[in-house]
Amino acid sequence: MLPNMVLIASHYPIKRKDYFMKRVYVIAGIFALAAGILLYLYMGNLEEKYRGNYDQVLIAVITIPENTKITNDMVKLGEVPREAIHRGAATNLESVVGGITSQKIYEGEQILKTKIKKGDGSSGKVSYSIPENMRAITIGVDTVTGVSGFIRAMDRVDIIAITLNEEEGKPRETATLLLENVEVLAVGLDPNSISQDYKPAEPVSVITLLTTPKDAVKLSLAGTVGKICAVLRSPADQKIENVLPLDERDLI
Repeated sequence: MLPNMVLIASHYPIKRKDYFMKRVYVIAGIFALAAGILLYLYMGNLEEKYRGNYDQVLIAVITIPENTKITNDMVKLGEVPREAIHRGAATNLESVVGGITSQKIYEGEQILKTKIKKGDGSSGKVSYSIPENMRAITIGVDTVTGVSGFIRAMDRVDIIAITLNEEEGKPRETATLLLENVEVLAVGLDPNSISQDYKPAEPVSVITLLTTPKDAVKLSLAGTVGKICAVLRSPADQKIENVLPLDERDLI
């Protein structure tokens, strides 16, 4: 009988110790859970408190090389602390989409308006205003061949080429409607003239046109072998006439 009592007595402190440790673990778990909840609530309140100090700016989704046309999938709006926003950062898609990068922009970088050039004359470079697959070519004009200086950027003109041809041994001047409905990119020598509101101080001696590469070659040849006249047309008139060439005999 005595040995059994000794055995029971010897196990009793061990069971009490196990029970005590379990209570410690349970209490520790409760405290840990409570601490987690409190931390979550604190962080939520902290985020809500400072939410008003964030603003949205445009951020590059990918690294954008120099001289690349910006598309919607290259940029996104992201929230940035106000103190970290660059003063030149763009804040809306319309201000950059369609523009061309003048510098490399890295992924995650704020899009700076100074790195995006659009064809509005603000860049000081006419090349940013040339659409893809088009060319800019300058032709000489005067008060007669340039419609008395009334031509402005974004006007549309027809181009007449007057050349000297020989027929039956006789030289004859021929007028050909070389190009129709051509957009004027700029007037004169000032890059700011690509703005529609630009008004030169005096009649200009050159105008710059937007043409296809093939038409640019035709204009270059016509300007070399003959004389070129620009004919101003209504912006509402988009009709192509396809007028046949005329020579001096058709004047009679």
